[in-house]
Amino acid sequence: MTDNHSEHFTLISSNVFNAEDIGETLDAIEQIYGSEYGPYDKGKVGFYVSQIGYENIEKVVERGGSDRDYEHLVYSLLNIPSCYEGKGVHFSKCNDMGCLDIDEISEYSSCKGSLVYISSARDTAHECEGVAAYPVEQYTEKYSHRRIIQQKLDGLNIANSLLDGVGKAFMNIVFANGFFNGDVFETSGDKYEICRKVFKHICVIDDYASNAWSMASSSDDIKNTFISQGVIVAPESSNGHKDKKYMRNRNISFSINGIGVNFVCEWHSKITREKGRIYFYVPSDSDTLKYPAIKGKVLVGKICKHL
Repeated sequence: MTDNHSEHFTLISSNVFNAEDIGETLDAIEQIYGSEYGPYDKGKVGFYVSQIGYENIEKVVERGGSDRDYEHLVYSLLNIPSCYEGKGVHFSKCNDMGCLDIDEISEYSSCKGSLVYISSARDTAHECEGVAAYPVEQYTEKYSHRRIIQQKLDGLNIANSLLDGVGKAFMNIVFANGFFNGDVFETSGDKYEICRKVFKHICVIDDYASNAWSMASSSDDIKNTFISQGVIVAPESSNGHKDKKYMRNRNISFSINGIGVNFVCEWHSKITREKGRIYFYVPSDSDTLKYPAIKGKVLVGKICKHL
């Protein structure tokens, strides 16, 4: 099967399709697609395989297609789009040891437009300008959504891009109405770089905040969790807490099931030391008892220069 290469974003490596272990192949595909049921089409993140990958799928079908336990799912693998176009597309390898090796580059470059590479042979994830590469067991579809959003980020559309990512790129984020202030671009750096930093911070908050709060025994534990991901976070200072107007600015309204509810978003990430803040709140157990819809969520109240 061939398809329009412009819609191919997420390459599933040929090594995922193992004719010697059909169960392993299907387990990997279930992890990648987030579903144990075929048929497998591109979906919203443009899954596809290379020519070699499609040949490996044919071997899997030949070997396992007659097994009643696997028959439907095995034949459904043939629905994964393949791409024969774009051979020789240039890939700029970065200096990180985790970047694609020669064989991976050859396959990844088989179709222009690729953004994400998923492999059974990788041990660790890697991100650089040229690719976001993941071991099968670490991949979820949100990473492809994030990569697609990253390619389109600029100072004009970042607020809409973040909103569009809720439930796809960001599984735990709830944004307040009017969460984005354009004055964040008064932070040092050009607009594109600020957008990249904001996006990274939102990804880290989405991935780590809820667990950090549930596992931490102190504020330092929370800070260290974020520092390990290259993001600095902090609550307001004791002096800030004494200033009623200062704290009132952090009391932000969210729509929870159509009801306006206020939460104090005093914790914030720092885009730079002096300017650029993302204010957020992690619901407590009592919050989630009262508002079950925010269980496991992180409420982002404001992205701005500084409140």
